[in-house]
Amino acid sequence: MPQRKQLTWTELRVGLFVLVGLSVLAAGIFYVTGQGILGPKYRLKTYLPEVSGLAKGATVRVDGVEVGNVESITFLPRTSGKAMDRKKNIEVVMRVDRRFQGDILTDSMASLRTEGLLGNRYVTISRGITGT
Repeated sequence: MPQRKQLTWTELRVGLFVLVGLSVLAAGIFYVTGQGILGPKYRLKTYLPEVSGLAKGATVRVDGVEVGNVESITFLPRTSGKAMDRKKNIEVVMRVDRRFQGDILTDSMASLRTEGLLGNRYVTISRGITGT
């Protein structure tokens, strides 16, 4: 008859430690990259004249509701025709939860705000009325 090996407390603790460590690592990766695990996201671009204090990973809100984060901030060449207004030569790319896509219409406006008096900068988007 084969002999059953008994699981020792040390083996059990090591296994639990590894499991918890991998879970924390996965959660950290999702948090840092802003990918999330709760549904698909889509990219949204806006062009602003200045972005002082805004950082990659900053919060994006629609009428106060957190809907995503900033993916990248880049300067556009002055000759680029992408920005409607030549003064708006900074492109901000955001990743927004797809479930809020219907709230951001063609006449929605993006602007920067600060949390509190000395807080972090974030992008706020006003809900539009017309367009998709």
